[in-house]
Amino acid sequence: MKNRFLLPFCIIISSTMFLFACGPSEAEIATATAGAAQQLTATQQQAQAQATAQSAVTQTAQASLQGSIIYTANNKNQQTSYVYSSHADGSGMQKVLNVEDKQYSFDISPDGQYLIYENLPAGEEYSHLFVADVKQNTIVRLTDQSRFDWNPIFSPNGDRILFLSETGDHNWQVYVINVDGSGMTNLTKNSYMNTDPAWSPDGSKVLFLTGLNPLDSAYSVSDLLSGKGSSGIDKSIYVMNADGSGKIRLPLPEDICIPSSPTWSPDGTRILFSCLRSIVKSMDWDAFYEQEDEYMDATLQAYNDQPAIALYVELYVMDADGKNMTLISQDALAMGYGDMDLAASKSAVPAWSPDGSRISYVSFNDTGATMVVANADGSNKQVVKEMDSKNVNAISWSPDSSLLLFTISDKSNSSVSNYEIYVIKVDGMLLAKVAGPFDTNPRAEWLDEPGEVKN
Repeated sequence: MKNRFLLPFCIIISSTMFLFACGPSEAEIATATAGAAQQLTATQQQAQAQATAQSAVTQTAQASLQGSIIYTANNKNQQTSYVYSSHADGSGMQKVLNVEDKQYSFDISPDGQYLIYENLPAGEEYSHLFVADVKQNTIVRLTDQSRFDWNPIFSPNGDRILFLSETGDHNWQVYVINVDGSGMTNLTKNSYMNTDPAWSPDGSKVLFLTGLNPLDSAYSVSDLLSGKGSSGIDKSIYVMNADGSGKIRLPLPEDICIPSSPTWSPDGTRILFSCLRSIVKSMDWDAFYEQEDEYMDATLQAYNDQPAIALYVELYVMDADGKNMTLISQDALAMGYGDMDLAASKSAVPAWSPDGSRISYVSFNDTGATMVVANADGSNKQVVKEMDSKNVNAISWSPDSSLLLFTISDKSNSSVSNYEIYVIKVDGMLLAKVAGPFDTNPRAEWLDEPGEVKN
């Protein structure tokens, strides 16, 4: 009965006499107050324990995500581009470079002192290369031709720079230049589209692609099946000496494929590459199209007894001389017939761990992309992160092989936006957002030592 009168006492009773007659006694009040105090103390203790646990988790995450990165920060509506460095968990951000105009691709010298980047100065027609000494706060213009220069890459010892230059319509050449601007040389010297140049780890050779870039043009089915673009030139992987001599065409899988993203192993003995492959399949179109409206009837009539073209993204590893080619993964992208626009074609964006024992790549499905790590021979595949409705655009390993730095964007058939930069442990246990979103594709790289680049 005592507890029955406590609640009405608090809510509706205002008479002091009634309070005196029906309210709880002093002893009851003291007992209730003591109980409430005990309950409050328990709640405080629980909250404190939760805060301590959360702090421990945060400290563990910060301790686990060690390292430093550097990245670009561009947006279409901004007239100024920025380059930042930060810790792997996104903290400690500091501005490294402030470019008044649009800055795109960049690379860091091996000693961390110089930043080579592509920039389109205001009022100029062509993009050029600039070198910034980020410790001395000086910038020097490296190229000044009447053509577009981009995609600069420092040599392993930092004394030379590879880059692409457009010498004509869809005519991209691989050039090399000394870091002081002297000795600029065209290494490829052909009339085709050359892309994806990469130094061998010892700087003695250069890996590159030659042919029509499928990202820049729609392919017809016949083009894709023949492995040729509108230029009629096969897209192939080549290796040449660092001076442009001794070009060797490396083999591709027996069936036609369009290679992309070739990358050297850390010891220079193997090459990873992604491949967009088309496979002709006999199709029962009535079973393929379950709908039976007038449009589908017309489609079935037009495609009756015609083969279907299945598109796959594949990942291969081979020796540097093209021998011992091994299929690592194969993912179906699309199926159809007639002209197929490959503007949104995928790459497995493969990358080697610094010690060469493992690889990372992207596997595709109907809903998005999955980051995978495996042994260098493709065995022991492990899922790092599944991302629905997302594209993974680039992956790189931390110097100690414990973390993956990657960029993602929204998966869309019409446009790609909302680029973000993340770091994740190779085992997938911790994930940290570094920066974003941006409306242009950012470039992000690891720094060998924390705080290596400072303004």
